[in-house]
Amino acid sequence: MKKLKKALANKNKIVDESIEGIPFVGKKCSVLSNNIVLNELLIKLGEQIKATQFFAAVGFSFSSGLRLVKPLMDQVRSNNGKIELVVGALQTYGSSRKNTKIDRNSVIALNNFRNEYPLTLYTYQNSFYHGKFYYIANDNKAFVIIGSSNISKTAYLNNYELDLLFEIDCNNPEEQDFINWFEKFKSECVKIEELNAEEYDALDWDSELDIYEDRTIDRMSQDEVRNKISELTDEDTKFRLNAWLEHDPAEIFSNIGVPSLQEYIVFLYPGFGLAVFESFVPGNAYYAFRYTEFEKLLNRVSSLTKTQMLMNSAFLNRGYHLQDNVKTKEKINLLFAQK
Repeated sequence: MKKLKKALANKNKIVDESIEGIPFVGKKCSVLSNNIVLNELLIKLGEQIKATQFFAAVGFSFSSGLRLVKPLMDQVRSNNGKIELVVGALQTYGSSRKNTKIDRNSVIALNNFRNEYPLTLYTYQNSFYHGKFYYIANDNKAFVIIGSSNISKTAYLNNYELDLLFEIDCNNPEEQDFINWFEKFKSECVKIEELNAEEYDALDWDSELDIYEDRTIDRMSQDEVRNKISELTDEDTKFRLNAWLEHDPAEIFSNIGVPSLQEYIVFLYPGFGLAVFESFVPGNAYYAFRYTEFEKLLNRVSSLTKTQMLMNSAFLNRGYHLQDNVKTKEKINLLFAQK
């Protein structure tokens, strides 16, 4: 606990120092009206500056959205430029884990776009990347859009999104933080050579909403959980999982389809209005939430990063493996005393 408090204190100090050093010099920024159709704006900005660069980093990219930004890619290609795209939903690329965050048609579209355009595709594998970043530039000027819009028809045409537009002078050293961020982030990503469409479900989604509607979670019995616990070697993990079972969860689900909680299960205690997302992987934290309707909670959590979960109104507690099993048990028991 002392180490944790010290680490938090150091983080807070870094945050304080970072805030003092944030540069705001020279940036032109505008909050985009929800009436603006984002893909059309991207195309017009590209036309205006004869763009030679189109970079994007989004959580989700669907065939419906790719078709809508195709004219921008046509421009960049005709200007002998380059296109780079980071897609968070491809996080499981190259692994044996099943991907439930992108449909086969969108994978096929990405492969086709890679072959048709000077497009390099990446994904971030350390965690689920959920940001939305667009960068359109020539040698002298750039436009950056940061907000909530994925590459999807629903984001561009239906949703109420919040996006900020920045105009950047590419020759001003003080205005390079956006492209510097992207280059650093890209260096931490994995380059995708080819996607095997057969590894993805034969579905045709327009947006992330379709993902959650098509979710098929699996029910687990307490005996199945106990069998998995018996196969573990980490004693702290085994103790914590057994502690949840002692409170007799009414339902247990796996394959929950939450991008930021890959390979987690969830214990439900409806009598306490308590849902606990837990993991068999040593070192992973548990996340406890209040709920009345589990499907609504799951849909809400599915769109959040782990950091965002901590700020959600339904969030109760996060817990890591402690060396002291007595304290672990006390912390778990306390959740059942807060009905």
